Amino acid sequence: MASINEEIVQDTVVTVSNLASSVDVESVTEDLDHKLSENGRVDVDLDSPESADNNKTLSKNQQRKLRREEMKLVYRQKRRIKNREARKLQNKMKYEKVVLENTSSESLNDKTDEKEEEEVKIVSRKELVNQQKMEINMKLRKAKNSAPKVCIDLSFDSCMNDRERSQLSDHIQRIYGSNKKSTRPFHVILCNFSHHNPIYDTCIKKHHGFLNYIIDFYEKGVLDVYSNEEIIYLTPDSENVLESLENDRVYILGGLVDLSVKKNQTMEFASAHKIRTACLPILKYMQMDKRTDNKHSFKRILSINQVFDILLKFYETNCWEMALEYGMPKRHGYYLPENDKDIVPNLD
Repeated sequence: MASINEEIVQDTVVTVSNLASSVDVESVTEDLDHKLSENGRVDVDLDSPESADNNKTLSKNQQRKLRREEMKLVYRQKRRIKNREARKLQNKMKYEKVVLENTSSESLNDKTDEKEEEEVKIVSRKELVNQQKMEINMKLRKAKNSAPKVCIDLSFDSCMNDRERSQLSDHIQRIYGSNKKSTRPFHVILCNFSHHNPIYDTCIKKHHGFLNYIIDFYEKGVLDVYSNEEIIYLTPDSENVLESLENDRVYILGGLVDLSVKKNQTMEFASAHKIRTACLPILKYMQMDKRTDNKHSFKRILSINQVFDILLKFYETNCWEMALEYGMPKRHGYYLPENDKDIVPNLD
């Protein structure tokens, strides 16, 4: 067995020496190194004219061995390039790890500080919102003892359909929103607000937390809660003009959305119960706009939230001109005279 291995080794040595004598291995290696240096790629053209000339002087067995040796050289060069790149990457990772370890403590402290600042901002923002809510609620509760009373009479539910009731609930919600934003809110009251009234279910379903509004809810009617001497029923059909607001009076707004425009409903109710009435001083301070060809309605019938906004602005400024200009819809066709444009509110 040992003799066979020795013979194989001798044959291999003879073959390699023959190959070395016939082929310049150093030139092949230099050529491979040159090709490997270009973009890390290895391109061996075994079918080139030079290799073809060499192959003519070699047997097939020698050609196969030569190809094998050339492929070994290529493999070695590839492995060297691969190892070189791996070492570079490893060194780079080590360097980045050292830098990261040095800066990790500082960055961790910075992130902790930023997180704490964000938490403080969130807490402070929540505290600010809660404080604003508390101030608004306190302002509305204080108005119950010192401000004029504005009561919405919900006894006209039988005169409205579902669509009109839905709009009425929206008007009540807007009234509460305006009262919250005001610097001098009213004491708002709802009468005839009972489970038997369809408007009750409409308000509860449409507006979340409606029963939590800082409003006085009464199931009884207006005349069951207040006396006739306290009440002033606001209606556009009245001949009495409202001049001022008094703290000991209750100003009634008829809770009615009448899309079919049935006149005198609130006036008839007030007259039947001998309640004092009044209307907003629209014609006293404003004029009909007939200067253009625009078709205006010239109506003095307003929704309850529009009447409320006018009353609220007058209560804040004590100026009917500013209140009417603020709350009167432009489409109705009323405007202030030219000499009243620069009116200064009387806050006394």
